[in-house]
Amino acid sequence: RRLYAIFRIALASVFILTGIIVTPLPIPLGLIMIAFGFLLMAYNNNRIIRYIRIIRLRYPNFSKKLATLEKKNLFFITKLLRQTNPTNRFRK
Repeated sequence: RRLYAIFRIALASVFILTGIIVTPLPIPLGLIMIAFGFLLMAYNNNRIIRYIRIIRLRYPNFSKKLATLEKKNLFFITKLLRQTNPTNRFRK
């Protein structure tokens, strides 16, 4: 279980770094990769969940895009998106 958490953090770091590198390109794939990386990191970290919730409050268009992903039921990401959704009353 601990090894799985370390693997998840490493994979999330790769997504975030790759997303930062890809962000200047015309296709907005970098922002999606950064968001996915933060969601992977947030799986075990409440501080990152609060940070993502604050970002979603500050940027409603970004939050709407994540809400569309939430409706697609993408494995464990759906649970994290519900936890970070600032309009969701029940975040568990």
